Amino acid sequence: MARPGVTKQEIYTAANTIVAKKQTPNVANIRELLGRGSFNTIQKYFKSWKQDCYKKGGDLGGADLTKYNSLAEENNALKQTLIKQTTKNEELAVQLIDAERNLIKVRELNQQITGELNLLKSQQQQIVAEHDKYKTAYESMSAS
Repeated sequence: MARPGVTKQEIYTAANTIVAKKQTPNVANIRELLGRGSFNTIQKYFKSWKQDCYKKGGDLGGADLTKYNSLAEENNALKQTLIKQTTKNEELAVQLIDAERNLIKVRELNQQITGELNLLKSQQQQIVAEHDKYKTAYESMSAS
């Protein structure tokens, strides 16, 4: 007596069972799970199952296919990298603001010191002029 062929519902159930085990369904492992059915029939209904899954937005009742797991893991890794980079950028922005504030203070201090230096140079010129004046007076008194 010939065994009956597989139904669409059996293929869907088998594919969902494989997905629930966190495995990727394919024609071979669906046939292995069912223990019967032609590859052509399984392929036809499996293709329909995949299209239905696509229409549902990939919602397979909470089970993830392996390729979706790796994409989700990659997405999470990228999110974590982005969070770390954003945090680092914020830290660098704070450091840059502090450096700019310090630069402003240094420039102000440089202007103050430059002013004081110019005052000291002016005083030095006056002292040198007075020194020359006293030296000349001393020399004229010593010569007499």
